[in-house]
Amino acid sequence: MHLRVLVSVLAITVMLTGCTKPPSADPSAKSGADPTTSAPAVDRRALLGRWTPVALPSSFLRRRTLPFLHFAADGAWDGSDGCNYQNGRWSIDANGTFAATGGVSTLIGCNNVEVGHWLVDTRTVEINGDVLTLRDANKALVGELRRATSQ
Repeated sequence: MHLRVLVSVLAITVMLTGCTKPPSADPSAKSGADPTTSAPAVDRRALLGRWTPVALPSSFLRRRTLPFLHFAADGAWDGSDGCNYQNGRWSIDANGTFAATGGVSTLIGCNNVEVGHWLVDTRTVEINGDVLTLRDANKALVGELRRATSQ
């Protein structure tokens, strides 16, 4: 009887140890991270300033108010979708995770560019030259903005 219990305990121990993953030989490797597909985290200071959508419908060329987003150093953002004033709060952590909330907004109905909604949907940001790319939690493109030359 004791032999059967001992064999059962050994079998269970072997099965359980076979299910664990050995530690990585590279101490800098992060669990679940794929270094070939991860973009480096964006420094929050690089986001500061005014940004405008890369592509605008031709109907915006005649408007006085163009869509824009402005990131402030204190974590506030404000902007316009082309018709409505918008604002909220934003943050980015050391891992590059972006988060934004929407605040007050006017509600003028018009054909607009939903830049405020873009921010709320964004989870990661990338900067390549003067273009800011916003991506959601699934890495899908939310929108692209260009750094404005005049603030």
